[in-house]
Amino acid sequence: MRRRRYPSDTTDAELSVIEPLFPPPACTRPAGGGPEKHPRREIIDALRYVVSEGCRLRALPADFPPHQTVYGFFRRWIKSGAWHRIRDRSRREVRCQMGTSPNAVATVLDSQSVEASDTVGKHRTPHPRPPPAARTPNSPSSGRTPPTGARSPSGPGPS
Repeated sequence: MRRRRYPSDTTDAELSVIEPLFPPPACTRPAGGGPEKHPRREIIDALRYVVSEGCRLRALPADFPPHQTVYGFFRRWIKSGAWHRIRDRSRREVRCQMGTSPNAVATVLDSQSVEASDTVGKHRTPHPRPPPAARTPNSPSSGRTPPTGARSPSGPGPS
């Protein structure tokens, strides 16, 4: 067991919340499997280190389990849905602490596809829009520049 030394290391309180959300070790299932060589806490700490430091998995310090082992657990936990369970539980707890509904609710309204009420906009007149500017062959919006000595729309050209 390695010593806690990084800011990203899991606390006992954090571990007690997320550990039940991971699948049971293979050695405890009927299909069987060998005991895990590295404690799960070290695997979790290694994954948190990679995320917090923004480094590659191969760049893990030597006091973590081998990067292949960490990646193997990560893949298995993704396939089992453990990360989704952790995310969902964390989101529910944060939303409850904020005093909002634990279940996320999102509504998207598109003004072009929703009809307005009969009372909306009846008492106002829309602001008139100015007519679009006339485009001249040598205006800046046409992408061309006038030849030297040509007259510009604002007055005579250079003398």
